[in-house]
Amino acid sequence: MKVAQVAPLAESVPPSLYGGTERVIYWLTEELVRQGHEVTLLGTADSQTSAKLIPVWPRALRLGRPRSDPIVAAASALEVLSHHASEFDIIHSHGDWCYLPVLARLGVPFVTTLHGRLDIFRLPQLISMFPQAPFVSISNDQRSPLPNANWAATVETFAAAARHAGTQIDIMRRRASSAPGIGWPWSKSSTISFPTPSNMARTDPSRICAEDRGDKVCIRVRDHRPGIPVDARTRIFGRFERAVGPDERRSGFGVGLWVVGQLVNAMGGTIRVDDAEGGGSVFTVILPRHGDAVRP
Repeated sequence: MKVAQVAPLAESVPPSLYGGTERVIYWLTEELVRQGHEVTLLGTADSQTSAKLIPVWPRALRLGRPRSDPIVAAASALEVLSHHASEFDIIHSHGDWCYLPVLARLGVPFVTTLHGRLDIFRLPQLISMFPQAPFVSISNDQRSPLPNANWAATVETFAAAARHAGTQIDIMRRRASSAPGIGWPWSKSSTISFPTPSNMARTDPSRICAEDRGDKVCIRVRDHRPGIPVDARTRIFGRFERAVGPDERRSGFGVGLWVVGQLVNAMGGTIRVDDAEGGGSVFTVILPRHGDAVRP
């Protein structure tokens, strides 16, 4: 099958630094190639793939200099996609709703995976203009702001990333429940993007455990790296702070855990880090199930 993967332009595929969506696109593209499909990636020219690459813009927008107008870049991408559309059996867009007006008129089967938040003003009205456009969600909960969209499937990208990294995810409840998973204790418009699991995906197999404690939810993330010195366990939640072991070099910008700490505090929760039995560290986040804290 001739498959087109249309990537966002903010990051390269795979991303050089941040970019969860682009990393998932990379894994998907490489797996389709491995399975014998004829895959074409439409993305920035600094992307790397074993598929055929059709560059639609010279560099990833977020880190590119001089800065480019994203609307200009998107217009370029739409033109390139329109020019090559007849070459594909199916087009898989990861560009949210930006591509819908063109995709709906190309005469080529397509599907759009929505990777981000959907509680956006007037988005339901826009999506209603494309009743036949099929969408893929990254979780069932993500769909809630757009209940009338033409949902074709759900692909749990976090679970896929965890499996790829060898990470074990456990869900524990104190009482029986018919729900498929524990409910989020915070507003659907709020998200904690915990940086540690993404770092683990590049390093060691890990374990993530979510426990229902009635009026609270406890989330533990364990890694198997050398650990964090005792005197750094409070400091690492500060802005631009990084903790490294004696045999590790400093990397990153030192803002990931600071952002996590700010979000946890705003939701009325707590976060701490401890030594893990057998080595490594355990990050523990405790959040009220129905917190009334003011969001930042």
